[in-house]
Amino acid sequence: MVSHQETRPTRRENVFATTLDDELVLRDPATGGVYVLNQTGADIWTISDGSRTPAEIARAIAQSYELEYERAFGDVCKLVEELRDANLLAVA
Repeated sequence: MVSHQETRPTRRENVFATTLDDELVLRDPATGGVYVLNQTGADIWTISDGSRTPAEIARAIAQSYELEYERAFGDVCKLVEELRDANLLAVA
């Protein structure tokens, strides 16, 4: 699982992001892989700019969507891991 204290997820520059209806479609031109995010996932993607930890992202998501922090944190960590594994996010 992604550590909430040490990592700062960053969108990879080579990933194309396009809004389609209520979803955000991410495409990695190197692999041709496509990943589709709902609105919450799109918000997590947008604020994954390397300046925030997963814990800080989760606080922002919890506040925006009126969720419990623990739920938001779990969702953020899961998505960050999935996007990292898909080579769409860098985690430093």
